[in-house]
Amino acid sequence: EAPFTGAWLPENPFSNLYDQGDNTSPVNGIWTLAIKDDGQGFTGDLINWSIAFKDNYEINYSWSPTNDLSCSDCPDPIADPSVETTYTLSVTDIYGCLVEDSVVVRRGLIGASELVDSVSCFGFNDGAGTFSLTEPGTAPYQIEWFDGIMDSIHIDLTAGIYEVSIQDASGCDGVVEVTIPEPTVIELSTSAVDLCPDASGMGTVSVTASGGSPGYTYQWDANAGMAMTQTVSMLSAGVYSVIVQDANDCSATDMATITVAPDIEVFLLGDTITCEGTPVDQLVASASGGNGYFNYSLSDGLGMDSIAMDVIPGDYQVTATDQNSCEEVLDFSIVDAGDIVLDLNLVNPSCPNTEDGEATITSADINGTEVDLSSLSFSWSHGSGSPTSVTQLPGNTPITLSFVDENSCQSDTLFQLETPLSFSIVELENSSVSCFGGNNGSLEISLSGGVGNLSYSWPQLGGSSLVQTDLIVGDYLLQVVDDGLNCPPLDTVFTIAGPDEIMIIDTMGFEGCGNEEAGFASLSLSGGTSPFEILWSNGQSGPELQNVAPGMYSFTIQDANACDTLGEILIPAVDSIFIDTHSDGVDCREDTDGILEITVDGANPPYSYSLDGENFITNPQFVGLAYGFHDVHVMDSEGCIFTYDDGFVSGPAPFSIDLGPDQVVQLGDNPLISIQITDGQGDGTNWEWNWGLGDTERLNCVRCTIPRVIEIQESQIFNLTIIDDAGCIATDDIEIRVEKPRLFFVPTVFSPNGDSFNDLLISHGDGRATVDVFRLYDRWGSLLFETKDFSVGDETIGWDGSFRGQDLPPAVYVWYASVTFSDGEVLDFKGETTLIRLPFFIRVFQQTFFFFHLISFPFC
Repeated sequence: EAPFTGAWLPENPFSNLYDQGDNTSPVNGIWTLAIKDDGQGFTGDLINWSIAFKDNYEINYSWSPTNDLSCSDCPDPIADPSVETTYTLSVTDIYGCLVEDSVVVRRGLIGASELVDSVSCFGFNDGAGTFSLTEPGTAPYQIEWFDGIMDSIHIDLTAGIYEVSIQDASGCDGVVEVTIPEPTVIELSTSAVDLCPDASGMGTVSVTASGGSPGYTYQWDANAGMAMTQTVSMLSAGVYSVIVQDANDCSATDMATITVAPDIEVFLLGDTITCEGTPVDQLVASASGGNGYFNYSLSDGLGMDSIAMDVIPGDYQVTATDQNSCEEVLDFSIVDAGDIVLDLNLVNPSCPNTEDGEATITSADINGTEVDLSSLSFSWSHGSGSPTSVTQLPGNTPITLSFVDENSCQSDTLFQLETPLSFSIVELENSSVSCFGGNNGSLEISLSGGVGNLSYSWPQLGGSSLVQTDLIVGDYLLQVVDDGLNCPPLDTVFTIAGPDEIMIIDTMGFEGCGNEEAGFASLSLSGGTSPFEILWSNGQSGPELQNVAPGMYSFTIQDANACDTLGEILIPAVDSIFIDTHSDGVDCREDTDGILEITVDGANPPYSYSLDGENFITNPQFVGLAYGFHDVHVMDSEGCIFTYDDGFVSGPAPFSIDLGPDQVVQLGDNPLISIQITDGQGDGTNWEWNWGLGDTERLNCVRCTIPRVIEIQESQIFNLTIIDDAGCIATDDIEIRVEKPRLFFVPTVFSPNGDSFNDLLISHGDGRATVDVFRLYDRWGSLLFETKDFSVGDETIGWDGSFRGQDLPPAVYVWYASVTFSDGEVLDFKGETTLIRLPFFIRVFQQTFFFFHLISFPFC
């Protein structure tokens, strides 16, 4: 219940009450206290109220003197004086309160530099260390080393880092680290060149030193003649020691050993015996012993490598040289094994058709020297028996005897046994069968000679004629007997030849994509007797059938023997094709997210697909398509292209808006924008309206179809974009051009006669403009009247023709006005007006007929 007393916090957050660092503090200004009770008809009086703010307590710092300080107006500067300095701090708050204090800053022991003597040799303890102060404190100093020594110099130190504590007379402490270095250990590397097996006093030893203090000297032992050089030569096998001393007289000892290399042995890989004087294909030289790897040299131009090719019989040398230039020579010879000559005892077969011949090796020799037959191996192409004697040999047949000697040389001997033939058989005629499967072959035989009477027979044909006709392709046996010999019949086979069957390999196809004459066929022939003649049923000839329609075509093939072969071939027609499409339509009419899927049946799969007829793909689905019809092109495996022009991608009706025609209005008008919306998906409740351009704060509504622009000030373009429920976008612009006529007029004549008509000199024009100042002057420039801050056309504000309460006489007066229009533009105007005072009857006439001309003169 009233009265209400107490203290309350602001309704908004406290952070709104103080400066955010951007000079936007809302503290300064007008504060409003709003009081509201629970009732609807609040009445009452506010007795008093106040508002209080807590001041920010500011502190200002000032140091003196300012030299050698990191800052002079902060509470915690860093001081770095070169001498002892007293600094005074003055602290002042915003109320003028002052506090001062002082502090003395002394220069401490800031640093020191080390002075050391290095350890002379690695591992020694003859190092020494001291230091000098680079920024001294206040003498005297107290010095203590790590081990309690209180002197500035420390000797007999090994290599390492040592800490020295220093305190001056002012109590300032400092620590110096003294590093005692030492040279690295002396490293020796010795080498020795070993002796060749047959050499003496040709060895060499050498030493290489690193580490320590360079400037080395060398001292070899007595075995090396006390030599003082890095390398010593002309030494025998043995062990040699060396002492190396560096510039600090530090020394190291090492040894080198010279040895005698093992004997070098050279040998050959490969045959050194050749057969019948043929070259040896390859010889490879190799060596062992010595020192390391070998280089090889072959004599007589065989080369500088270890491999010799195609070496003919003769005497040669190979030299092997190791990495110490030690050599060993091997002499070798390539020997020809010589030719083997065999002596054979031959026995001919007893009958022409019996295999009872014999052959025996009686002896063998090489270059006139007899060879033991057991040292040879033999192989016979016919017959059977022991290695040196065979029987059951045929007559009139080449027989090969192969033999290999102990050097693996192989030779062949060819011989033939004679058959005791008493008669002769002559084939007078042999006519081949002309066509495959025919029987027009023939034979004519002649017999002569013989010991007794000759008789013959054809076991397969019968009869006793030596002339046989109507024969088919095959072998025919003729048996002849001489009754003067005690031998079985002699068999002789005669062959009737003939052509092979004509084999046909055909290919056919159709190069077109319909029923046009684009078919072709080709025949490839084998067998028969070439050349061939080919005649097709459509009159074409030759193995190629060209440019024919689909269908069956027969052909006749005739070879050089007039043998005919018949056949036919089918030229296939292209299958018909069926094309259909299914689409997943676009979301919005202007989008390109449609999908078209193609279904094909017929023609020659597999298929490829295209929408432009040029770029084909194997995927039947096309994405990213716009609304409308699309030509679909399908190519089959034969390259035939089929076009389907009904590939339709569906979509919604086009979504659009129209803001109407552009408008021309006057400054400060309130034009209407009439929005026409066509189609769109959804009922519009959830549509998104976006005004992208224009002074939208002047619109009286932003989600209505007839918004009004309130008091438009500038020409501008308004842009509206609406997004429907499917995300489809419609947009349009309207330009509203604002004309700005600067209308301000003052009458050129007025009559302040008290008749309530034209008694005041008032302004006319744009009623939304404000007259900042309006002044009247007489012809001599004296200010007679001034008024400020009133609306143009206000009939209550004007000059009544008086000055200081006295009516002025009729005359011409000058006026001046400064006017601010509704868009903020300020213009100055000036002009003249005539003051007249009329008698009563003229005033009556004036009220009936009076008019005046309004004119204004804006300043340029």
